[in-house]
Amino acid sequence: MMFNSETEFEIHIRKVIEEKISTHNSEIVLLQNKDVADILVCKNSNPSRIFFIEAKFHKTSNGRIGFGNSQGGGFQPEILTKRPKYFDENMIWIFGKENDDKFYIGRNDEVSKYFCGGQIRIKFNNFQSKIYKHLTHYSEEELTEYLKKWFEQGNCV
Repeated sequence: MMFNSETEFEIHIRKVIEEKISTHNSEIVLLQNKDVADILVCKNSNPSRIFFIEAKFHKTSNGRIGFGNSQGGGFQPEILTKRPKYFDENMIWIFGKENDDKFYIGRNDEVSKYFCGGQIRIKFNNFQSKIYKHLTHYSEEELTEYLKKWFEQGNCV
């Protein structure tokens, strides 16, 4: 499936989680509201867990893969700068791009290698487009299996 925007891309990832994972596993709860990351998934088990997914989409006409707000702040830059262990263990980034039906997955340590200019700044922060050459890509079916395994094991796979 091809996407036209980051919003469409994120909605589709939510649909995959809801229809292909949480409907078959009642412990997996997809939250609709977001603040820290685009997608929050809770696992109602012992111990309980929370998973963070940030969806990013590159469109050639946008010219960039931005993160954070226009002043260089927000949760994403802070998480990638301070690198709290909890987020390193419980957060993934899923990238998509126009004219491509693959899902590119990276952990905080991997995506941190691809900041434009090599660092997070006080203004617009972006990922280098070469990130797509370095992250592992998955089909939708492979993405579903990846997420199932991640939610089951509790760590980034």
